Amino acid sequence: MSLDELLAVNLAGAIVKSIELQGRPVSGNTFQRSNLVLPRSIEVMNTDSINARGITNVIEVVESMTGILSGESPSEPYSFSFRGFSRDSVNVVYDGISMGLATFNTRPLNTFGIKQVEVIKGPVELSMGQGGASGTVNIVTKKAELTKHHTRELLVSAGEFGALSTNFGIAGPLSDQLAYRVDLSRNSSDGWVDDASSHARDISASILWQVTHSLGVLFSLNQHKDNLPAYWGTPFVPANAAARPNADIIEDERGWVIDEKTRFTNYNVSDHEIASDSMWKRVDVTWRDRPDLSVKASLYSFYADRLWRNAENYLFNPVIDLVERDRLLVEHDRDNWGAQVEVAVDHELFGRVSATSITAAHHEIEFDRNVGFNLDSPSLYWDAVDLYDPQPGLFGEVDLRSDALYQKTRSVVASNISEIDGALTLHTQLRYESISFDRRYINWDGTVRTRSTIDTVFNEYSVSLGLNYLLDENASIYTHYALSHDPIFTDYRFIYDVNNLKPSDVRQWEFGYKGLLNDGKSELTAAFYKINKSVYTQPTSQPTFFESEIESHGLELSLNSKLTKNLSIGVNAAFNHSAFGRYYDPEIGVTVDGNEPVNVPDQMFNVRLAYQFDAIPLELGATSNYVSTRWADTQNTVKLQSYYVHRLFLAYHGENYYAGLHFNNITDEVYGPWSDIYYPDQVILGNPRNLKLTFKMNF
Repeated sequence: MSLDELLAVNLAGAIVKSIELQGRPVSGNTFQRSNLVLPRSIEVMNTDSINARGITNVIEVVESMTGILSGESPSEPYSFSFRGFSRDSVNVVYDGISMGLATFNTRPLNTFGIKQVEVIKGPVELSMGQGGASGTVNIVTKKAELTKHHTRELLVSAGEFGALSTNFGIAGPLSDQLAYRVDLSRNSSDGWVDDASSHARDISASILWQVTHSLGVLFSLNQHKDNLPAYWGTPFVPANAAARPNADIIEDERGWVIDEKTRFTNYNVSDHEIASDSMWKRVDVTWRDRPDLSVKASLYSFYADRLWRNAENYLFNPVIDLVERDRLLVEHDRDNWGAQVEVAVDHELFGRVSATSITAAHHEIEFDRNVGFNLDSPSLYWDAVDLYDPQPGLFGEVDLRSDALYQKTRSVVASNISEIDGALTLHTQLRYESISFDRRYINWDGTVRTRSTIDTVFNEYSVSLGLNYLLDENASIYTHYALSHDPIFTDYRFIYDVNNLKPSDVRQWEFGYKGLLNDGKSELTAAFYKINKSVYTQPTSQPTFFESEIESHGLELSLNSKLTKNLSIGVNAAFNHSAFGRYYDPEIGVTVDGNEPVNVPDQMFNVRLAYQFDAIPLELGATSNYVSTRWADTQNTVKLQSYYVHRLFLAYHGENYYAGLHFNNITDEVYGPWSDIYYPDQVILGNPRNLKLTFKMNF
């Protein structure tokens, strides 16, 4: 590319575009096939669409995709829900390497250093760590590339509630064989709730050394530090006790509501802490001496230190008309390291075109945690504050106990794509993994909790089989079957005595269509799926065992279209029905057979419109998002009401710069997007109406 092309900024229409059927996803795509011919639901959003939509963190990127809901809760900063499953049933990976449990590791990473975000729906992807029933989210970062020119990139956004994001990137050659890239980002906000300021910093750097024409070495590191907003929910109150009762947020069997007068009230302590410091270090070596053979090896390490110190449980007590609060302190010390080697070869199989890859990986996790406050803590600590004028107070002192996880995973994945005839291809993946799982729980007096502590080895097998049929060069139909497993720790809580723990089984069947229509001006996808998860359950100390089941099925539709030269539209919809079969909920100690899971809406719709003017480089657009009702508890007694969120944007496109004005939640909808089963009497409300200005320039 010429220097002028590298410096050009053209985000026109990018707010609508996201399916990218002709693109080649990174996730699970060793053989570099286009999205059109992959027999799976995969959605990609690149940096142009991210910037055009004014998105500054990865959580919002994922949430803007088809049928995906995200939310915050006191037990973890961020979680996702799609295809009927949530939390640790979502596998979050970073440049194809697993970050471990989503609830322990998902943070609001800045999007400036992100090349694209890819979501594979369902448990079909087997090559990127232990999978999940919902699917896999792969965060693909920007890396150094060999070019002849130096480029600089500036992105600044500012908005209400003191929101400010400053980002700078520089890349270019050091010699004919060396290239570099550095990205720096800082986000900060005063928060829209009282005393909920936050800040985050990201540093990414990489150096590419092209040793020979066939051998390349990439060195990279990524550091993230943050301190998150200290708002963990607004309590439910009886309708007759509320100054401004709002019954459009929750539907509670007791007749409790959200008091809108407390919308901006924070019930946390003044010395709260939600901080993390993490770093990835990685070396990737690629070798391709022949067009039909490639080898890639990776060596990496990841550490994270996290501190959590909050009053986070807010229960309104109608007897004393006060909000009762707890205290919780958690310290995380996490070290991951691993290595993997992938060998891919193109060949013939029974006289047909075929390609095969073998990936061998070793991954180790050392996770130590100190926890202050639990229901059996010797110093169970609560206090009470006024509903409308809570005095923050201090955290105080709590007792600490420790637990640890040492997990070693060795895996081999064999992948193959074989042509059956000119239009039909068979995609096969087989995964074997051996998991050494050592989970230790310590009592308050220092003794080991024997029935909660386990040291064993699990051997698991997974398979994914897919067929893709090209109707023509612009359209395909596909089907696949996958058998996989949720992470071991996700199923841990279902067993009274963990020595009886067995891995869960997750099965998905999917049928879909992908097509380019109207001379490539429109992209359409449709997918019908059915997922079944069964997990071995031991409800009590009695020798009673059965399989708890969740079944989910649904339909997902996406359409992006350039209706005219100037007008573009993007529409996606997701319909889902999920229900427990025979199911024991260990959190409440009862069966919830036939009920629906938490945070799973039956319907979600997103509509995006963009109009580009001819006379001036101006773009005007709007988006509308709808989420239907969903349950806040597995007993299905509290329902989060449906909501709409509407946004407007105005963008000016210069030759090497872009300026966008984003008006979010224009109707100032008051809504609760997400619930946490551990905090049944409170909900974190969605952001109020706000304005944000974004400016991007290449130079």
